[in-house]
Amino acid sequence: MEDRDGRIPPPPEDDSPPPGPVYPELPDPRRIQEIRRQLDGDLARRRAERAREGRRFGGQKRGKQFMDIGTYTLIPMLLLAGPAVGYGLGWLAEHWWGGSPWGVVAGVLFGLAAAFRQVYLILAGKAAPLPSRDDEHPPEDRPGSPS
Repeated sequence: MEDRDGRIPPPPEDDSPPPGPVYPELPDPRRIQEIRRQLDGDLARRRAERAREGRRFGGQKRGKQFMDIGTYTLIPMLLLAGPAVGYGLGWLAEHWWGGSPWGVVAGVLFGLAAAFRQVYLILAGKAAPLPSRDDEHPPEDRPGSPS
């Protein structure tokens, strides 16, 4: 910051603040309290709406989507596990009674049949409507009901 003659100019004589970070003014505590009250009220209202509707994690539609994801993830696992367990049992049967390779072949076929049967039962059960919470316990068996 030298001028044309190579001299450093003198500092300004006004009362301006020194250069450096400028901090914002502190927030008004009453305004903060008001905003917190509004947010708490909104949160309480939303929780009451969810409780009234009986929904959790985004409602029944979203809950059904999560259940479908679980079901459709289970199906490939069954199709892998069934033949694998059948192979293991067929291998054991071969070593106990002999008859190679028919123990393994029969075991894999039985495991595959069991896996497809299980997939069928799962998908057939998905077509049926799910029972509501009131259907699980008749009024006389409901927990907390007078006997």
